[in-house]
Amino acid sequence: MNARTLGVFRPYSVLPERALYTTPFWQHEESAASTRKCWKCGTETDPMKELFFCTCGIVQSPADQLTFFTLFNIDESFDVDLKKLGEMYKDLQKKLHPDRFSQKSETEQSLAEQQSSLLNKAYFTLLKPLTRALYLLEIHGYTIEEDNNDINPEFLMEVLELNERIGEASSEEIQEIESEISSKIQENVKQLSSAFTAEDFKKARDIAVKMRYYVNVEAKVKTFYRDRM
Repeated sequence: MNARTLGVFRPYSVLPERALYTTPFWQHEESAASTRKCWKCGTETDPMKELFFCTCGIVQSPADQLTFFTLFNIDESFDVDLKKLGEMYKDLQKKLHPDRFSQKSETEQSLAEQQSSLLNKAYFTLLKPLTRALYLLEIHGYTIEEDNNDINPEFLMEVLELNERIGEASSEEIQEIESEISSKIQENVKQLSSAFTAEDFKKARDIAVKMRYYVNVEAKVKTFYRDRM
């Protein structure tokens, strides 16, 4: 089994060469302690069951041994039910909303803020196919380096040509490019689903590298529209 470590992702840049995530700092459930003590009442709780609150009702510190998938009680899979994810996110954010803790102690307010911040990071990481794929890859010990020299030169030329087309495009032409990029990204999503299902993480990494470039090109298309509004 590969070493399994987790990291919290920064929002990905529109520049391909920028790093997408920080150095991993979480440990997976398998190697973590199975219980923690409530800071208020001292009761031992199971972070897998009492993710955010002790049985006494007091908010707890984030359980740093759990994955983002566990936080939302969903399977560790690339094929995420986005409707369920969104519903869980809204429900949990209501429970952790600052207004619910305005009359609580500073400790509880701080912990609720930490939990809410973690929940946001987890949600937005799992929401987008690219960041979700990168997160899953990191869980299984695969990362994408800033200077990836394994990219097919023909693919890099394709990306370069797409960027040049955007720079010279009219409003009509940019719509064609947008449709083309959208199709490529959707195809990448299908390929990633198959690769992760087959547990072919090397293949998934190679697909994610290409998808990152396409997502960056897509961001430039959106910039094109924004600059002309």
